[in-house]
Amino acid sequence: MHRPLALFAPLVLLWALLAELNHALSGLHCHVFGGALFVAYAALHQPLRSGLAASLLGGLVCDANTPIPFGTHFVLFAAAHLFLHRVRDRVPRQD
Repeated sequence: MHRPLALFAPLVLLWALLAELNHALSGLHCHVFGGALFVAYAALHQPLRSGLAASLLGGLVCDANTPIPFGTHFVLFAAAHLFLHRVRDRVPRQD
């Protein structure tokens, strides 16, 4: 139970930083979406269960203030997490 919450805390911080960055860039009519950042670490370095829980919670946070139907990021982050978790043995990484 503690691992998903420990993984979720930096995701909330990332969400807040992206919100501030997007607010600063709004005068230039630019937008930054860091969806891959919410999924990558949890999918590539954590066990399936706790990583998926953190990715799903991150998806709910991203869903909270977007104009698209609620649950879209939830489903997309889950699909991306499961795909990356499946192929992570084929992705070169340093331990």
